[in-house]
Amino acid sequence: GGLRARASSALIEDNVLSFNVADAQGGGAKLSHAANEFVGNLVEGNVAGEEGGGVELDNDATHVADCTFLDNSADHGGGLHSVDTVGELLIESSTFQGNTATHCGGGICIEDEPYEVTLTHIDASANLAAWGGGICLRWAEVAVRNSVVFGNTATSGGGGLYVEDVEGWLLQTVAAGNDSPAGSGIYLTQ
Repeated sequence: GGLRARASSALIEDNVLSFNVADAQGGGAKLSHAANEFVGNLVEGNVAGEEGGGVELDNDATHVADCTFLDNSADHGGGLHSVDTVGELLIESSTFQGNTATHCGGGICIEDEPYEVTLTHIDASANLAAWGGGICLRWAEVAVRNSVVFGNTATSGGGGLYVEDVEGWLLQTVAAGNDSPAGSGIYLTQ
């Protein structure tokens, strides 16, 4: 879509990535095969046909901090999607609002991760998906800390969070005002 970084470590800071389209992955940006710093960016109104409407992290260990993800859409991870990291992943102090996924993770989708993923100081609100309106976590080791998951909607399960086959921790996190026919706050399954 808007930016593609492959196998190169970069500082991507204080940018606006808006209204871009990717047929497959990374409507706003796709970062892969390296460790990048993605800091202070606004990612808005991007679309991906498959994963990562806002940002797709694939086979990398990008640090995401102080970013805003607004009104992005994809099949998995409307705001951000991450898969197959090459090291520990940290996503912190970021807002995910109004993002949509047709399948899993309206705001964030983390799946198939061989290394630990930490989400801390995350604000996920008013996102929509079939599973995990706010956050979808599948087949990973994940810690969610000091975060707010509020006012999200899932049409199938996990209005706030959908958690499938995950080892992890949910610490000092508020899940409130979310809506779903199954597990309005949190839906846990194996």
